[in-house]
Amino acid sequence: GYQFELLTALCNHLGVALEIKVSNDKEKNIRMLLDGEADLIATNLAVTPKDSKRISYTIPHSQSRQILVQRNWELQPDGQKKYNRLVRKSRDLIGKTVYVLKNSSYVDCLQQISNQLSDTIGIVEIPDYDVEQLMQLVAEGEIPYTVCFENNAQVNKGLYPNLDIKTDLSDASDLAWAVRPDAKMLLVAINQWMKSFKEDVRYQ
Repeated sequence: GYQFELLTALCNHLGVALEIKVSNDKEKNIRMLLDGEADLIATNLAVTPKDSKRISYTIPHSQSRQILVQRNWELQPDGQKKYNRLVRKSRDLIGKTVYVLKNSSYVDCLQQISNQLSDTIGIVEIPDYDVEQLMQLVAEGEIPYTVCFENNAQVNKGLYPNLDIKTDLSDASDLAWAVRPDAKMLLVAINQWMKSFKEDVRYQ
């Protein structure tokens, strides 16, 4: 996908081989980075002051809002569509349960909303899944809601026509990669490449 294509372009530019370890757990990824098991976290990392104390962010590769993924309609046995009542405001999530990636910025977003409303939103953290799988579970009626970045949702919406992705839960955030704080030369090299690549037609 998107991150893989960016990584491939970066490695071609640097003249190095690409070795990928797949993980959707942000805390696990940061531990692997700091322990030297990985050199770069290449996901949709929302840039936050808290994590910037532990890792060094690259310049953003994109920006996106966090949005709620929910079912717009369900197909009935007679072939008719039954339309659901949709959540359109954050406060409408009170008392509902949302399934999100474990240790992700989506958890932070929901907790922040819950604190602002001084009420409870049920948050279930799912390990070893990716955004696409959780969107599929929502579409199939296995779970009621999930959260993802709008750019991910737009890419996958075409696969699941019964999903609604119009309810935003946050303002647009910078999305970046991350390296170890002591990997200053690598950070400079990635930033120089990222800056020029974002001006290239391939990025668009």
